[in-house]
Amino acid sequence: MRESTHPDHLCILSYKTLNTLFLRSGFAEWEIRPYYARFTEMKERHRGMKRTLVGLCETAVNAAEAIWPLLSFGLIGQARIQGSAPRSLGMASQ
Repeated sequence: MRESTHPDHLCILSYKTLNTLFLRSGFAEWEIRPYYARFTEMKERHRGMKRTLVGLCETAVNAAEAIWPLLSFGLIGQARIQGSAPRSLGMASQ
């Protein structure tokens, strides 16, 4: 499957590529979770109706991300090497 990305980006860390990385690296277990959008700065900048509108938009975006997780703002991968505690591998933005 072909994935689209900005021409300046040198590395694509999608669900598919992260899963392949964990599989080929021999991790005992791994989990890939979506990173959901938060509009914190926008909510802090606005008051009243604008703040309410930003909150409603955040809720709508988060609902869409819950339905279609691959459309989320990024992915968080966590893996466990056999015999060790889980370690977070950080966030990959999409």
